[in-house]
Amino acid sequence: MSRRFTQVDRSALDQVRDAAQRALAELLSGVDRVVILDAPFHRNFGDALILCGELTLLRRLGIAVLSVSDINTYAPVLLRALPADVVVLIHGGGNFGDLYPEHEQFRRRVLADLPDRRIISLPQSLHFVDEANIDACRRSLVAHPDLTLAWRDRWSFELAQQQFPGVRSVLMPDLAFGLVPWSPPRRTLRPVVPVSILGRRDGETSGLRRLADELGANRDWSLVTWEKILIRPVDRILGALMRRRGSIADRIRTRTLIRHASILAAAAARQVSSAELLVTDRLHAVITAVLLDIDVLAVHSLDHKLEHLLATWLPDAQVTVLESPQEALEIARNR
Repeated sequence: MSRRFTQVDRSALDQVRDAAQRALAELLSGVDRVVILDAPFHRNFGDALILCGELTLLRRLGIAVLSVSDINTYAPVLLRALPADVVVLIHGGGNFGDLYPEHEQFRRRVLADLPDRRIISLPQSLHFVDEANIDACRRSLVAHPDLTLAWRDRWSFELAQQQFPGVRSVLMPDLAFGLVPWSPPRRTLRPVVPVSILGRRDGETSGLRRLADELGANRDWSLVTWEKILIRPVDRILGALMRRRGSIADRIRTRTLIRHASILAAAAARQVSSAELLVTDRLHAVITAVLLDIDVLAVHSLDHKLEHLLATWLPDAQVTVLESPQEALEIARNR
């Protein structure tokens, strides 16, 4: 193959991980127990990568995770019964704003339900399509007396300071970087191909998915048969516990959600490692490729969050990000 589209110094990744750990340690100074809300129970591998990074960093800091819950299993009664020094962490990602109203409404519900609890929203990207929605968000945020918002890129951080001046904001890397160093999988469970196209199928698509679908070449995040067999009992346990409440159900659910995320994170590593060149518009597919030293050609997302993240934490890295999915596919064809 010709020149690589992606070259990132390994020491630079160590520095980003260390920056994430320092920022998290500062936020949680004196804290030894937390709970995590809005954890992923779906097939977005990126959210699973973030949760695994969050858990890894918390473990390094010696902080115990007492409970992990998703939107549907959130139980404010159990949280209110916890000791006062237990901090509530809201899982990081890219859903702060009005692109994903379910998560935005959930955040507001948590803030209203737990006014006496210290809450930290882990690193997010900030994006509102309709500026009219910012006012409602602002009112919810400023009403909580002990809230910290972490942002994973400087653009989101500065926008948050402008829009939410009464709320503490901090700048922190995406916590998927907590997985550094991450070794490539020994087996991909997939045929190794020269080029793989991974185009997102949700509202943030760049159009890469549509073009790749026409070629019959798009995969998005996907599990192979062995991985589906592995995750099936995990899904069944979580489904059975969906409406159960109580401490025992919560403990089982916590372990199972963590297991669910670890299976998807491993699948992400295998899928990305099955290509010599990955073409994608998914932020965490790019991050996975960078962490595993796989060549990647990126297409910008709807809100340019990939470019914002790279400019903030890896400004000297060579990561090719194109505006046009057509151009990306043409380059892929030439490869």
